[in-house]
Amino acid sequence: MAFLFFPINRFLFFTLALLLLSVFYFALFYDRIINFVYFFYKNFYGGVEAFLSGNEKMSELNTAQEIQQAIGHPREHALKKIYTYLNPRMFTFIERSPLMMLSSIDEAGWPTISPRGDAAGFVKSEGNQTLLIPEYKGNKLAFSLNNILTNNKLALLFTIPGVNEVLRVQGSGRILKEAQLCEKLASASQPALLVIEVMVDKAYFHCGKAMLRSHAWQSDQWPAPMTISLGTEVAENIGADEAFAKEHDKGVNERYVTDI
Repeated sequence: MAFLFFPINRFLFFTLALLLLSVFYFALFYDRIINFVYFFYKNFYGGVEAFLSGNEKMSELNTAQEIQQAIGHPREHALKKIYTYLNPRMFTFIERSPLMMLSSIDEAGWPTISPRGDAAGFVKSEGNQTLLIPEYKGNKLAFSLNNILTNNKLALLFTIPGVNEVLRVQGSGRILKEAQLCEKLASASQPALLVIEVMVDKAYFHCGKAMLRSHAWQSDQWPAPMTISLGTEVAENIGADEAFAKEHDKGVNERYVTDI
């Protein structure tokens, strides 16, 4: 060990020993080191704590700044697609849309969503600030209609089969009943029972990423069909038997013919 007395050899020895020790501990704690680097990079302030606990800490985001840090900032012109009225492209989209989702807010503040559909163009426009939505025969629960009475803020989502982009509209609604208006918004088989008038506040097209990711319009990518028994849903809730469920479903299927 005489070489240890020479400064250069001693330096090389300890450098090599330190290097080997570092490699040893890196191999021993490889997973924790990688996790530490990942957590620290992703969560910065919480990285050390996550590393010491051995788990990534779940955090609740409570500010707009935290959300933007997580998802990034919108592109420069992203907000410029939002209009305060319906432009000509939006008119065309609505005229071709056979299916629309209507979102309203109940008296407890909970949002609800209701599908509305008929032949393409069943929702009509009156100028670039007003939409008319017909109310046809349904389950008569009138959730959306009653919601409008307590909170008239509405959101609409128009879709066209095969088109990846959707049209989003926000506005204030009121419920109208007038014979001539209901006849104007009649379907091929029945007049409208009522009409929801929406005064447009915002309208814009939403990009097609959701439709593309879901393959919503690609039939070869669809999951296996699923049969829904509304009779079973009711029967289980009230303790009824299978015979009740079948009779209930029979009535539903008959109304699918008579009420369309």
